[in-house]
Amino acid sequence: MKKFANIILLILMTLMASCSKISDFSDTLISNIPAVNYFTGGNYCTVKIKSSKNTNQGAPFYLVVKPTDFPTFILSGNYPEIARLLDNPPKGELGFEIFCVVPGKDQQFRIERKPDLNSLGFYFLFTEPGDRWKDIIEIESGNPVIRIVLDRNEIVSIH
Repeated sequence: MKKFANIILLILMTLMASCSKISDFSDTLISNIPAVNYFTGGNYCTVKIKSSKNTNQGAPFYLVVKPTDFPTFILSGNYPEIARLLDNPPKGELGFEIFCVVPGKDQQFRIERKPDLNSLGFYFLFTEPGDRWKDIIEIESGNPVIRIVLDRNEIVSIH
């Protein structure tokens, strides 16, 4: 796992080298990754992320959000599989998003979703992921707010 984490770190460092400064990451998708944001209004959820400056050793990292159900979340969605989505995101899948998280900065994202979507998987691609690097949450009807708190290399709370 450590070898794979080093490979992911190398990939992230290569992508970050294309930005002139850390603020280029703020509230945007990294330009090297196709934007997969199909928000047009209607059904959505808001994701608020709180992290410390020590999260992921202070280095920016990715959050992949994708529609899923509990059996699929448990049986698939391992770290290498999710990391591959950075290079080859699904085309046109409503609810699939890739965001860059900047440690120490409170961030907010909006995710459009299908009206019948019941749950979303959240996958944080930390350089050295802890045990809780991913989680699934059931989505309430309407336009709910999902609050996520991160620590060094894992999710502390999601609700």
